[in-house]
Amino acid sequence: MLLLQHPTKFRVCLTVNDAVSISIVPPSNSAASNTAVSLDCGPGTMFIDYAVRYATSNQLEHDLEGSYGARGTVNMGVVDRFLETHDYTNRAPPLHIATEMFGHHEAQGLIDECLFLGMSDFDIIATVTRITAENMARQYRRLITGLFGPDHKVDEIFICGPGARNTAIVDYLEDVLPEEVITRPLDDIGIPGDAKESVGAAQLGLEAVLDLAATDLERKESASSLRHTAAGSVVRGNQWEVIRKQVLLFSNGAPLGPIQRLIVDGDTSGDRRKQPKGDSKIAAL
Repeated sequence: MLLLQHPTKFRVCLTVNDAVSISIVPPSNSAASNTAVSLDCGPGTMFIDYAVRYATSNQLEHDLEGSYGARGTVNMGVVDRFLETHDYTNRAPPLHIATEMFGHHEAQGLIDECLFLGMSDFDIIATVTRITAENMARQYRRLITGLFGPDHKVDEIFICGPGARNTAIVDYLEDVLPEEVITRPLDDIGIPGDAKESVGAAQLGLEAVLDLAATDLERKESASSLRHTAAGSVVRGNQWEVIRKQVLLFSNGAPLGPIQRLIVDGDTSGDRRKQPKGDSKIAAL
């Protein structure tokens, strides 16, 4: 989330992988700068992928551009019943959602209901896609309201992950979210959306080795219960001494404060096996 923080803009990042995660990143110059949180909050592309595999007899796995869903008609009755009858959509935020909750049994149950209603394959994909998009919108509102109040202003929303290429999801979010909120792909600010998790893992690994605090959220589930902890543990492997020496060189042997700026440099688009050493780097400042 350090990559997303802006001095004055309140940002939210929606990551649409198999499950959806919502990262809330207040501006660094505000009193709420230390209340950034990232939470899993429902199914992402896993239902859509399952429906595509079903509709194409496993010939295709993804509806990356949303073209299949765009050819169908959404059954809002199915959408509303699913979202209103599942516990995770009715809890107070934050919502820690296990991927296992949205496995094949849930996806097949949705498809069976749609087939019983006489829906076409395209209608099924469109309806399952809307479930993902509508749940994202609901949980976005729930989290912002629960953590920061109903009138809190969000400046920018970024979308990344495989689902960010699905125009049905992106277009729906732009339709239902407030007009003043700017919706952008994460790549617009120089962070490759497909590499976000890798860069984030590298950052957390560095902070864990340096014993820097990261924000965590306790079970009280409110912004006031935020605590700071090292987000990770160190398991010493064969290269531990090499890593330790590199960290000491990085810190010059002195205690470091929290990282304020992270620079990602190099080509992240190609095959890393073909890149020469030193072709990409991460600098923490």
